[in-house]
Amino acid sequence: MKILNIKNIKKEKGFTLIEVLCSMAIFAILFSLALQIQLDSRNIKRYNHKLKSYTYEFSYIKDSIIYNLSYNDVIKLWDENKRYVNLTDDFIDKSVPKSAKELFLDRNSTKNYIEIEVEKGEILKIYLKMNVNVYGIMKSKECEFYKGNFQR
Repeated sequence: MKILNIKNIKKEKGFTLIEVLCSMAIFAILFSLALQIQLDSRNIKRYNHKLKSYTYEFSYIKDSIIYNLSYNDVIKLWDENKRYVNLTDDFIDKSVPKSAKELFLDRNSTKNYIEIEVEKGEILKIYLKMNVNVYGIMKSKECEFYKGNFQR
């Protein structure tokens, strides 16, 4: 029986080809993971910015109807069949938005819009619905409020 002598084994300096390939594979996996995380982060940031812009515009329309339009103005919009507001991606960046009367249209021309429904009476029941399609994901937000025919 022959005993292996450790002194006779050559000690090779440097890396073998397998070690180099394994280290390159590990580096490629880690690099692709970091790149994917960055891309996902950017897409989520863009998605949130668009959704925030649409939500601000929705809130602006609601507040304009509550505070700036009279009872008769809302009835007039409804009677003229102006029930849609087309949403824009850059509402946050605009400095002076239009008045609510100018924003309402008689037909919807985009897939991102706000729709208004009014139940007439002494007190109007106003129902706003925002429909947006952000990167293929359909979102809907609804709001209901009342507007009365009061003298101040």
